[in-house]
Amino acid sequence: MNRKAVSIQSVVLIFVGVLCVAVTPLSAQVEIPAGSTITQADLSVMALGSTGETVTVHQITSDWGESSVTWNSFGGDYDDTALDSFVVTFGWNTVEITTIVQDWVDGAAPNFGVLLKQGATPGVQYWSSEYENNYARPMLEIGWVDPA
Repeated sequence: MNRKAVSIQSVVLIFVGVLCVAVTPLSAQVEIPAGSTITQADLSVMALGSTGETVTVHQITSDWGESSVTWNSFGGDYDDTALDSFVVTFGWNTVEITTIVQDWVDGAAPNFGVLLKQGATPGVQYWSSEYENNYARPMLEIGWVDPA
């Protein structure tokens, strides 16, 4: 049987209001066999503060450059419909993004990553994939059933 592996490399942009706070790619690459059923996909980010404000998670709809993107240059290239949301608390904040990961695996949507959109309350930072300690970097945990 011929099987084609699908590569998942997620990217997270973190914006606060109209100010780009951090650009945070998840650099780990996972090979998920084509035709797999995604049973669960959870994105977790480590917040260094708490605002009690709701953060919404959105699918990014066009390609972008990590070293050059800002909120103004990004152009609003994300789906306005939220995939999920969380209230910012100090420590790990987790959202479920199973549907969009399944779409990436099926080829129904390109994987440009997801955007975390927060209101204008300043003061919350998130650890990025460039953080020196692996334990606090963003994580995308995926469970799937291989079609074989």
